Amino acid sequence: MFGVVILNPFKLDWQQRIAAAICISAFAYFVAHTIHKPKVSATTVLTTTDPRIGSLEQQVNDLRSQQQRLLEQQAASEKERKRKRQLRERLGDFLARGQRLMGQCANEKVPAPDVEANKWAEEVENYLQKELGPEYVARFRNAAGMPLSASSIQDPAHRNLWGGLNVRVYRLEQFLSELRD
Repeated sequence: MFGVVILNPFKLDWQQRIAAAICISAFAYFVAHTIHKPKVSATTVLTTTDPRIGSLEQQVNDLRSQQQRLLEQQAASEKERKRKRQLRERLGDFLARGQRLMGQCANEKVPAPDVEANKWAEEVENYLQKELGPEYVARFRNAAGMPLSASSIQDPAHRNLWGGLNVRVYRLEQFLSELRD
C-alpha cells in the first residue's frame, strides 16, 4: 500500500498522497492494536470503573445464599409436614384399635380383652418412644385429671380395663390434635 503512495501510479497530487499515507497508517495501527489488545472481561472493566458494581455483586451473592437457605428451610418444613402426617396416620390407627377394645370392654357378655389391650398399649408405647420420645410415653400412661371408670359397666374387670383404655385413647386424641399442621 505504501508503494502506491511512494510510486504514485495513480498520479495523485501531494495532498492526496499524504492523506492516503495517513489513512494507511491509521488502518495499520487499528489492526495491530486489535490483534494485540489484552483480553479483559466486561465484569472486570465494570468493577474497576465503578465501585458500585462490586457492591451490587455482593448483594446479588447475598440474595442467592438467602434464597438457598429459604429453599432448604422449605424442604425441611415439607419433610416435617410429611413426618407429622405419617405420625397422625399411625396414631389414628392406634386410636381406632383402642376404641374397638373399649367397645369390647363395654360388652360384659364376653371376657375382658386384657391380653389384647396390654399388647396394644405396649405397641403404642414402643411407637411413641421411637417416634416422639419418652415424654409422650409418660403422658400416654398418665391418668391425672381424668375420670377412670365407666359407670354403666358393672363388671369390675371390664370397668377397670375400660378406664385404662379410656385414658390412653384420650391421650392419643390429644397427641393427634397437637400434631396438626
